[in-house]
Amino acid sequence: MVLRQEKREALPKSSSNTLAVQPDRVMFNIAIDAWGKSTSKEDLNIAPLRAEELLQKMEQFQSERLKPDTVTYNTVMEVWCRSLTKRKSGGSRTKENRIAAQRVMSILKRMEQMYEEGEERVKPDTRTYTTAMDVLAKSSAPGSARQAEQILIQMKRAHASGNEDARPNAFSYSALIYAWAKSNEHCAAERAESILRETERLSLTDNTLRPFTQTYDAVIDAWARSPHPRAHERAKSVFIEMLQRYRAGDERVEPTVRSFSKVFLAFARASTHDKTSPYKAEEFLQLMEDLNRRGIVHVQPNSIIFTTLIDTWAKSASHNPKQAPERAEYLLTRMQQSYANGETHLKPDNVAFCSVVDAWVKSGRTDAALRIVSLISQMEKLYKFRRGDVDDEDLKPNKMPYNSLIQVLVNSSEVDCTVRAKHADQVLHRMFSLYLNGDYEMKPDQHVCMSVIDLWSKTLLPESQEKIDRIKILMKDI
Repeated sequence: MVLRQEKREALPKSSSNTLAVQPDRVMFNIAIDAWGKSTSKEDLNIAPLRAEELLQKMEQFQSERLKPDTVTYNTVMEVWCRSLTKRKSGGSRTKENRIAAQRVMSILKRMEQMYEEGEERVKPDTRTYTTAMDVLAKSSAPGSARQAEQILIQMKRAHASGNEDARPNAFSYSALIYAWAKSNEHCAAERAESILRETERLSLTDNTLRPFTQTYDAVIDAWARSPHPRAHERAKSVFIEMLQRYRAGDERVEPTVRSFSKVFLAFARASTHDKTSPYKAEEFLQLMEDLNRRGIVHVQPNSIIFTTLIDTWAKSASHNPKQAPERAEYLLTRMQQSYANGETHLKPDNVAFCSVVDAWVKSGRTDAALRIVSLISQMEKLYKFRRGDVDDEDLKPNKMPYNSLIQVLVNSSEVDCTVRAKHADQVLHRMFSLYLNGDYEMKPDQHVCMSVIDLWSKTLLPESQEKIDRIKILMKDI
């Protein structure tokens, strides 16, 4: 039976006839939860609305056995939370995310008011407050971290006032740290780490507050996003602390691939201003490989980590032109060799190739064009060789390396203008050919076309005008 039918039939309808089983609060709660667990894309946006409709219907019942309780309200809040988890990030989701945060805060406020008025069945508990903080974190709405901070304060007050069910736990603090990590506020990383320290201190006397892997990951993530000039060092420091705790026997903080990848991301972001960042990132890669080899951690570098490391070198290429592109290409070659030897977790994709291309572009070296030509050739051959495999669509070249090659040719003043014009023209016509043969992602943009036209106009060849006119005709055709 399909899920839609399950959701419809999970809630029996009243009728004039006596039912063998009368609907009760539990059945309503199951129906609400079913909306939250739906995997249908169609249900993604309507699920929380349907859950609230059922909640409102329950609130209108006179019978005590049908009125919503704490579980009901918590479940509706979790439906909103799941809808945020399932949605892809992006600007188009900003409004929906804010609505989710507003609705959950409204539900929390309603529960607190009803409980204060004497309705024990809707007493907010740890799950209530933690879910509210989790929704605020995932919404990334402005001020959400500070709202989450206030919720933890409310939670502590409720517990201190006698509500034993509202006791903060490790998940509560982790949700708050996550909210700060996602907030993009200037002080986010400092605040996230401060909360971690508070959790560590409190856990000395309360074992339920011991931080776990996701808690440390959230702090590392906060530092990876931070504009602080030494953020990458702080991210690594928090990771090392986490690793030391794990090696001392705390299995709750076992580092994962995500833990490592966030540190690599911090190094990548720092490489634009810290010349040592790529070297430190490679040292961190060696640490990861050594820990895995010795069986201390059970994770190994994957293609995402290698691509991030390549990007770290690419970002530093303008102030390290001698080494950066060479190291980036070495790492790509290593990925290719490992993948060819059966290490599928190191499969390179077009993002990895494009990052190496970017390193050569930023290096400004005279051999950049030749290296980019070689990389494009490798990409085309790999894609052509494995074209029938749907899983290898991520090897398909996009127009970035072609645009970059034209950019390098246009800007390479050391090479004769005529030679550069001819090569740039060939690349541009290759893009036109791919586009006209159905690869619509390869459509040359006006800026690239005008760059090649400008290059032809600077040559003294008699056929220059003919070349320019041909490009203009092709521009009109597309």
